Amino acid sequence: MPKRSGELHLNRGAKRRNTGRRQLRGAVGDSEGQDGGNDHTVSEVKSSRPVENVNEPEDDEVEPEQGGLTAYNALLTLLGNDKSSGDGEIKKKTKKQKSSKTQAEQSGDKIEGLDEDQALEEEEEEEDDDENVTISAEDDNEGDAKDPFEYHFANPALEVVAKDPTFKPKKCAYKLLGTRSVLQLPEDRLAGSPEGASRVPSVDSLKLKYRIRAPFLQHNGDSLTDLQKELAFPMFNYQDLIFPGRSHANEEEVTNLYTLHILNHVLKTRDRVVKNNSKLSAHDGDDGDIEYRDQGFTRPKVLVLLPTRNSCYKFINRLISISGLRQTENKKRFKDAFYDEAQPPPTKPEDFRSFFAGNTDDMFCLGIKFTRQAIKLYTSFYSSDVIVASPLGLRMIIGNEGDSKTKRDYDFLSSIEVMLVDQADGILMQSWDNVEHIFKHTNLIPRDPHGCDFSRVRHWYLDQQAQRLRQTIILSQYTSPEMNMCLSKYCHNIGGKLKCRPEIEYGSIAKVGMKIRQTFTRLVSEEPREDPNVRFKYFTSTLLPSIMRGSSYHGTLIVVPSYMDFVRLRNYMDRENYSCACISEYTPVSTVSRARTYFASQRTKMLMMTERFHHFRRFQLKGVNQVIIYGLPENPTFYQEFIRFMVRTSLEQDVDPAVLRARIIFSKWDSLKLERIVGTKRAGVLLEGVNDVYEFN
Repeated sequence: MPKRSGELHLNRGAKRRNTGRRQLRGAVGDSEGQDGGNDHTVSEVKSSRPVENVNEPEDDEVEPEQGGLTAYNALLTLLGNDKSSGDGEIKKKTKKQKSSKTQAEQSGDKIEGLDEDQALEEEEEEEDDDENVTISAEDDNEGDAKDPFEYHFANPALEVVAKDPTFKPKKCAYKLLGTRSVLQLPEDRLAGSPEGASRVPSVDSLKLKYRIRAPFLQHNGDSLTDLQKELAFPMFNYQDLIFPGRSHANEEEVTNLYTLHILNHVLKTRDRVVKNNSKLSAHDGDDGDIEYRDQGFTRPKVLVLLPTRNSCYKFINRLISISGLRQTENKKRFKDAFYDEAQPPPTKPEDFRSFFAGNTDDMFCLGIKFTRQAIKLYTSFYSSDVIVASPLGLRMIIGNEGDSKTKRDYDFLSSIEVMLVDQADGILMQSWDNVEHIFKHTNLIPRDPHGCDFSRVRHWYLDQQAQRLRQTIILSQYTSPEMNMCLSKYCHNIGGKLKCRPEIEYGSIAKVGMKIRQTFTRLVSEEPREDPNVRFKYFTSTLLPSIMRGSSYHGTLIVVPSYMDFVRLRNYMDRENYSCACISEYTPVSTVSRARTYFASQRTKMLMMTERFHHFRRFQLKGVNQVIIYGLPENPTFYQEFIRFMVRTSLEQDVDPAVLRARIIFSKWDSLKLERIVGTKRAGVLLEGVNDVYEFN
């Protein structure tokens, strides 16, 4: 494969949305302007112009086929590619080949982390480092039938893995994860896998590598918290997990736990390979009767998706701390590229300051490699154990259907065994399309062998069954239909799936702080695709005319969650000559300032904005007398903030709260959002009641 290195610039098809925030120092890659031969992050020069066209869906995108190849044909294809290197040996490229440029390099569209020459050199160095390494008996978990790693990955029952899993839902009550949680277990389970839900009593009950136990306790505390005890059971039993209770308040205990889980999985995998390498070396090449199936097609085993460089910086520092390793290569370079001291102003909400602290760039991809002595950052993807990336950064490397082979690569995702998406609510506000694109290209048969030793590849990889064993963990502040879709469409883990569902007693409507009239109107649409048209017709033919008939409609704020609906309404307002200013995440700062000023001074009677604009700015708007929520927001905190705009008007301008009003439109397709706002029981009444209009004070 031709050598490709350097920077990566935005190409067609990636889903990037303008955050509306100025890029902070260090957000652009640390090797800008240099020959990035050994640089394995992804960096981009941002444009000051709003990037609206990147949100258009790709109609011609086709999902890669997975089931068309048999294992036999897949092997023939890979081995056929491997023959071109000469008798199965990986020969180093000639000097002439190394100096030749690919089409991607000639066009300036460069990718880092895919240099296979460097990957081979790193593998050779590691073999030298690990040649005389011995694994202590207390740190050797091999052969423990009760270890989830053993029965799920090392020695799963192949007859169970071969069957297409059929899941049966089972209700389970967790005090902290959710009293209405649902556990889906396959009819045919792996021997040793849990039969139901439970909690972990202590760290001692986890099958941990001995050398990370003490560093974890030192970093986390002497014992697990109650939340960690409940999370640890599905996590360390390799069950798929959606947890909608992840917040900035419990960030440390949640991230500590999944960092321990990632380390434990990587070290068990690497120790198994090193131990078997030693056994093979001891036979002096006479290993014809010995077979060790301990690897995948490629080395990376863990993929972590994070929204910003600051979140990546905190995660990797935690990874270094819990690993207990004293040596870290390229640590200064990593800090220069990912760390920033910038902090949002203290007037912003606490969750905003937590998410947008430090370096908020959403374009990165980093390889991490573990040896017995050190953690190595900026390693080639094909020689890395863990890949930490933003969805946008990884999407740039994967590329799009129709791109040339030299412009895209996703073979390094072929052997991912643990996939974790943290702060999924923040990623949802960026673009979930990139996450779905990554799911489509994970655990596929690689197009090239990449030096794979097929005698060491586990059978279920060869049989294209890796997706049935991969664990997927999604951590978010709330659950969305997009997250549920990924769990049902792309996650087929025979270990089971746990969807956490808490009982919401009151919802965010109870936190408004003042009695303000709030009217909920239910619309009827038979299919989700009909919902936008039904909503638009009701707004333009019923709701908006009723507002215009009022004595005064100045100070009317219209909140629209979907950008597509926003564009449709904006065009309608312009066509009908309404006095309405429209602002979104793509609106220039000067235009936003002017719109806010005109709205507060009543020179403009109505202001329309998107939910994502509020997510990235969190302005405190003045002059709001009426709120129209065109569609319920994903984040329940936003709802109470929209209503509190009127509370501010009442307090600052001495307005009677009785004349202030909020009107909310919803349908049955908004059930998850509605539950977070009004509570679980009242949401059932609003969705299934005989009336279409309900009012709260």
